[in-house]
Amino acid sequence: MDKDLIIKLNRSKGLKGKFETSINTDKAQNIWKSNVVGFDILVKHYDYNVKKVLDVGCRVGVLSKFLMDLNYNVTGVEIVPDFVKNGRKNGINIYNEDARSMSFKDNSFDAVFCRDMIEHIPNPEKVFSESIRVVRSDGIIFLIGPIEPAPSVAPHFVAWKTLDIAKNFFSSNLTNPIYFGLIEDEPITNKENKVMIKQSQKRETFLAFLEVTK
Repeated sequence: MDKDLIIKLNRSKGLKGKFETSINTDKAQNIWKSNVVGFDILVKHYDYNVKKVLDVGCRVGVLSKFLMDLNYNVTGVEIVPDFVKNGRKNGINIYNEDARSMSFKDNSFDAVFCRDMIEHIPNPEKVFSESIRVVRSDGIIFLIGPIEPAPSVAPHFVAWKTLDIAKNFFSSNLTNPIYFGLIEDEPITNKENKVMIKQSQKRETFLAFLEVTK
């Protein structure tokens, strides 16, 4: 699919606040922060030496900022130029790139963090392949994505089968699954986001925590 069309579908008209996203509520932000804390707990529990983290599909860098607050050296990748511009204003190191074809050298990062991004790409396998390429051997990939009966908003391409796509790809491509399964989905509480509320009532969320072996 054409890159410009992906950008158009994923661009939010509501980008006003410092770290605003399409679901700008304290509740949602707390849940996103809990995902980052969960990443940090797993990294330390399994004793991975992680310093350099790539936040794939970082939007304006909300999760990047949470990772930075936990003392990770974070680089973000985002396809929508507006998000990159606003994230950089807030001190986030973001590259305006397509996650399916990134400019970073092989083995550039200790970990890839990717939350609720792969459903916005028509061919997420390319994102998975690039994630493996840019992570060092014995590095990790932390992936979160929704599962819903069918895409209910325009930016979602493959949300109904993200878990199967991820499982099929990573089971045969240089990864050791430390954890691969469902997690509790986040409540959407902002009444202004009626579509997102309906969507959240019909979906589950999966988490993949993977060690890359090369």
